[in-house]
Amino acid sequence: MSPLAASIIKEFKVLSRDKTGLFLMFLMPLALALLMTVLQNSAFKIVNENKVDLMLVNNDSNSLFFQNFRRGLEQTGMFNLSIHAGNSADSKFSEDKASIVLVTIPKVYAFVLNQEIESKAEQALQLFGMLDSVSEREKLALKNLELSFDPVLQESYRYSIKSTVISVVMAIQNEMLLRQLFYNVNQFQPDSTALAKILPNPLLLSESLLKENSVVNPNATQHNIPAWTVFAMFFTVISLGGNIVREKRSGSFLRIKTLPVSITHLLIAKQVVFLMVTVLQTFVLFSIGAFLFPILQLPPLIISSGFLLLFLATFSCGLCAVSYALCIGVYSNTVEQANGFGAASVVILAAVGGIFVPLFAMPEVFKLFANISPFSWAMKAYYKAILEISSVHKLLLNVLPLLLLTAILQLIAFIGLKRKNLL
Repeated sequence: MSPLAASIIKEFKVLSRDKTGLFLMFLMPLALALLMTVLQNSAFKIVNENKVDLMLVNNDSNSLFFQNFRRGLEQTGMFNLSIHAGNSADSKFSEDKASIVLVTIPKVYAFVLNQEIESKAEQALQLFGMLDSVSEREKLALKNLELSFDPVLQESYRYSIKSTVISVVMAIQNEMLLRQLFYNVNQFQPDSTALAKILPNPLLLSESLLKENSVVNPNATQHNIPAWTVFAMFFTVISLGGNIVREKRSGSFLRIKTLPVSITHLLIAKQVVFLMVTVLQTFVLFSIGAFLFPILQLPPLIISSGFLLLFLATFSCGLCAVSYALCIGVYSNTVEQANGFGAASVVILAAVGGIFVPLFAMPEVFKLFANISPFSWAMKAYYKAILEISSVHKLLLNVLPLLLLTAILQLIAFIGLKRKNLL
């Protein structure tokens, strides 16, 4: 048996004796991924899903306008409608946690709107020279439709909803105006078929991504499973740094110099073992996301690009994590230093790198700082593998920074070992 293989087997035996540590290596990221997915699922739905829960309140007695307005909102395909009548709409809205938008039709809205349409039609015919004068009628002030939002909605999202509601109202008004003009000229109402021929078709837009295979915003599962997998990789391998410190302080490195096994073999063996642990962590967490989360009524984890790209992303991230832990172990003088600095730095890098808050939801300033964090590049690589039908060379654009950082960390660790005369 080669010295390297013997060292790897030895490190496996040492790690397997720590049953509590092994349990926490897999339980901690699983608990975090499950908890954060449940908590963030609703927020991700608001951002990513097409349909918005909208409560429609009708305080008007005119059922025709209400039915047309309701049908128009449904045809947009943007809303999940719930209907409510009565003055207690506000309290009902506050109790209904599903609804985030409230639209209220005020009293006599349709009657006043119809009066205004009749007046506009007569004015138009007068301008065309088809009517001598406009009949005088008592005008009532047209009240606005009331649009209320849940405070959770961002301003840009509110604007899109507002624009959609306005477009529906304008379509109804245009149809009413056309009907009134037709009636004033012909003295009878047009049938639906004739009106459909006159009314313009809605403006249709073709929709596509700006770039082929562009990354779309992930759902709660697609973000949290890779996010807490990466976090677990870096956080759990911190124990590798403490392990190296203990062997330095115990004199193991000096004793190894008298044995056929070199310190290089020992360090490689430690990294190989912890790298295999990170791969196993990824397999467990991704399997739970794919098979357990749908049972819990959470979005399933779907891997678009296959397992090869997923493995490359996992291997690169795991290698970077163990290299970082190696550096901490080489330069730390005590186990407390290694564990304390390791834990604190991992949390900071995770926050900057988009683990706690997705990169697409972060302010622009923080997105710039995210580029210095290996967590950011790891998340981009996982997004590439999960959300896109991608290829190896496209994945390399996100993997290469991780590999470059790994090489730098290995070099820094090597220099530290040389300076401390451990090699």
